Formats: sequence, C-alpha cells, structure tokens
Amino acid sequence: DNIVLNTEIEFEHGGVANESGVAAGGEVILEFMYLDFLLNKHANIRVGNFLMPMGLINERHEPTLFTTVQRPDTAKYIIPTTWHESGVMVYGDIIDNLSYKVAGVSALQTRVTGSSWIRDGRGGSFKQTDPNLGVVARLDYTGVNGLLVGTSAYYAPSANKYNSETTIIDAHLDYKLSGARIYGTYAQVSRSNARDIATNAVEGAQGGYVNLSYDLLSLTSSTNSLPVFVQYESMNPEEKRVDGTSGDSTDTTTIGINYFPHEQVVLKLDYAMKSVGATDTDTASISMGFIF
Repeated sequence: DNIVLNTEIEFEHGGVANESGVAAGGEVILEFMYLDFLLNKHANIRVGNFLMPMGLINERHEPTLFTTVQRPDTAKYIIPTTWHESGVMVYGDIIDNLSYKVAGVSALQTRVTGSSWIRDGRGGSFKQTDPNLGVVARLDYTGVNGLLVGTSAYYAPSANKYNSETTIIDAHLDYKLSGARIYGTYAQVSRSNARDIATNAVEGAQGGYVNLSYDLLSLTSSTNSLPVFVQYESMNPEEKRVDGTSGDSTDTTTIGINYFPHEQVVLKLDYAMKSVGATDTDTASISMGFIF
C-alpha cells in the first residue's frame, strides 16, 4: 500500500520506421518510470527516472491541461519540456497547503550556443553515460481555493570538463475562479564562466507567458466547457552571449477556443501570431487531445 509505481512508455511521432536497422521517423521512449515510497505527509521518497518539477507544464503536459495547441516556447527552450532525468527525490508538505520537492538528478549537458542549447542537453533515461549531479527544488502554495502559486530552481554543472554551472529559476501561477482562469510561468537561465566553454557561448536566457481564458459554458447549465483564451509570450533563449551579442527575441500572441465534451477530451482551435526578429509568422492550428 505504501509503494507506488508510475511509468509511461511512448511511441513518439507515429512510431518507428526501421530501415536496415536504423530507426527513422519516430522513437519508442521511456518518459518516466519511478517508485514512490510513501512514508508520511511531510516526507516521501521517489526513486527512478521522473519528470523534473519545473514550471507548470513539464510535470503536467497533457493536452487537456493547457489551452493552446502547441506548448509555449518557454516550456520548450527555457524549461525544456518534456524534461525527465534519473535521480532521488524527497517530497511532501511543510505545512498544510505548502508543499516541497527536492531532488538530486542527472544533470543537463548544455550545448555551446543556438536556440536549443538548453533543450539539447537533456539526458533522459539513456543518453548520458557519465552524467554530472544536479539539484532541483520546488515550493508550491495552494491555500486559496483554485490557486497554485510557486517557484522552482535547478542548479548543476553545465557540461563535463568545464568549470561552469547552469542555474534555472522560475515563478509560476495557475488560478481558477468560476469560469475564469489565469496561468503562466516566467523563467530565467544563467550559465557561469561561459567563456570557459567558448568565446560565443550563451550565458543567459529568459522567457515567460501568461494565458487568460473564460469558459463560456460556465454561464449555462451545461456540464461541458468552452473556454476562449488569449495568450501572450516573450522569450529569448540566447538573450546574452559571452561576446556581447544576443539572439532574436520571440514574441507570440495566440487567440483560440477549446471544447471539452468530456473532462478528459478536448478539441482545440487557435491562431498564433509570432514575431522573431524582423520575421512575422501567423499559424492556424486545430487539434484533438485526450488522456486516459
């Protein structure tokens, strides 16, 4: 009764095509597999490969839990969702409505530069044969009905053979009141002694988004929901390089609507207006999502 197994094994991007023994077009991946040893409300132990407790979406990235068709870019390039590492975690409640998580994990092996310098450093369950040790911590308050507000932080050596550390800090909020909802995350990344890695290495990044929605069917007797929403996001994964240059900032405004015929099924339609430097791109998207 006090030992719980959680696991998720995925067929990504439609599966795997095998060509002469080489995988192409997709992958089969272990997204997480861990044991929870439940001791008491104040201290429990998690061991295995688990989702990193950073931001709002990484631990809860199912499509029914956020309104846009695509995850925010902040949850891709700043907090590199889906981000899972191997390690040991202690978690529980400090007091009622104030919870914590602290873990030692296999560290990111950050790249030199590029928009994916953080994302490409994920180790997952099998990519790193000689990982560094990282530390992640999270604190959440839920003392007001419908409210989740908190912060999380990550600290670890940036990469093997370099005297450099990467720090990621975020603040996150999710508040629901009647048919209204506001949620969002802001995150900053810094890398110390980046010059030791390369003369053009990235040493700072930041990003954040805020999403406002209202469920139109909350005004009726319907048990379904129909939230309309607007989301604004601004992020720069290369905000500061060692040589004084920076990458282009990405600013995106998204409007859309969701329909939930069931709490575990969603149909989504949105229109995203993205600006990257001097380039503007508008994208209309439609999707369906479910959890089971």
